[in-house]
Amino acid sequence: LDDLERGARLDAPDTGSSGQTLATLAKKFESRLESLGFQRIEALGKTFDPSLHEAALRRPGATTDEVLEELRSGWMLADRVVRPAVVAVAE
Repeated sequence: LDDLERGARLDAPDTGSSGQTLATLAKKFESRLESLGFQRIEALGKTFDPSLHEAALRRPGATTDEVLEELRSGWMLADRVVRPAVVAVAE
């Protein structure tokens, strides 16, 4: 899923439909994970929570400890964090 999302983000819209195709595949894969009970951790704009997020970068921002960017999606299964979201946090 990470590679599909990264490819969809990096592929410029004017280079053809491959970016759209990757985005569609990523959405389908994400839907399948959700049908199995996995939940994506919403990170962008939230306050940094070390139990849900892993800080990879600190950047200037308006609000201290606000998640500015999600670098890698995080996932939960029931109430358990399977993989924390890797994020950039405001300093």
